[in-house]
Amino acid sequence: MQPELDKVESFLLKIEQNEETVFSQHPDYVLYPVVPFFQLVHIHNIEQVIENLLRFESTLGGFLIRVDGYITLACPESSVLEDDLRRLTIQLLEVMRF
Repeated sequence: MQPELDKVESFLLKIEQNEETVFSQHPDYVLYPVVPFFQLVHIHNIEQVIENLLRFESTLGGFLIRVDGYITLACPESSVLEDDLRRLTIQLLEVMRF
């Protein structure tokens, strides 16, 4: 029996699976860098930050992936409203504790 993954491991696995999906099935999606990936290493409240990152997917209808060192939202251009993207980014930055 496999051990249960914690939230961080589940998040990283989800990102990896999203990358396969985006690059194979949705190469025309627009990429919106959200936050440098390396910053997640220094976060004290990582589980809360992961919850906020996942809101990008549920709210904007895309996939979180890693691109050029950033956690990046990949989604159809038509599904992104600038105000929503800005609001989610500000909420994420307000929650982060280093």
